[in-house]
Amino acid sequence: MNLESKIVHVLKTVKDPFSQKDLVVAGIVHGLKVTEKGRVSFVLEVDTQYLQKGRELKENLEYLLKNIDGIIEVNIVLTAQRKPRAN
Repeated sequence: MNLESKIVHVLKTVKDPFSQKDLVVAGIVHGLKVTEKGRVSFVLEVDTQYLQKGRELKENLEYLLKNIDGIIEVNIVLTAQRKPRAN
């Protein structure tokens, strides 16, 4: 399993605390980049009303991903946007 596959596997084991779906299915991970040297970066986008839980999720992901053999750096950018209301 290559490094990117390992990362995606970890992302699929973590539930989005808002939708209860895994992070990949929930669609809150954007722009995943993995370098050959083991640097990982992506954007984690949450609704503004869940910003504190988003911060906790970011910290948890940083911990989990840094423990994958071959990862030397993890950079997650947390963004928050208000989701449009259904009419």
